[in-house]
Amino acid sequence: RWAASPPPPLWSSSSRTICKEAGCSAGRYRKIYSQRHCYRPPAYLQKTETQTSQTSALTPAEEWERIQVACAKAKEQLAGLYDKALNEVGEDNAAIFEIHQMMLEDEDYLDAAKGIIDIQGATAEYAATTTGENFSTAFAAMEEKRKGDLN
Repeated sequence: RWAASPPPPLWSSSSRTICKEAGCSAGRYRKIYSQRHCYRPPAYLQKTETQTSQTSALTPAEEWERIQVACAKAKEQLAGLYDKALNEVGEDNAAIFEIHQMMLEDEDYLDAAKGIIDIQGATAEYAATTTGENFSTAFAAMEEKRKGDLN
């Protein structure tokens, strides 16, 4: 039973239709719909707010080593994704994976993460998350300024 006609059975973040099935908690999740009932998407598709511990029990040198190992592993995975995408969707669309690899090698990004680890005694996860959020905010502000300059 639906409050309105059911949406198409696609991933939808904008749908406002609420399922009336007893016990359904879909209002808390992005919804995937079937014709009869909505259900939670698999965990890997759900955006969750994760809590990363800020303070580390390890030394800053050990946390920095953890970031370096994670970056190396991520670069390997991104290289594999680039090769796969290159064959399936072409060079222009596969370039996003090269860009992500370059971001992992960016000195400003790495220096900012290292600074958070050294100064705050933070975990690698916290340093990477915080640095990513800070860079994202800075890039968004630059984009807004650029749009303002064009108008």
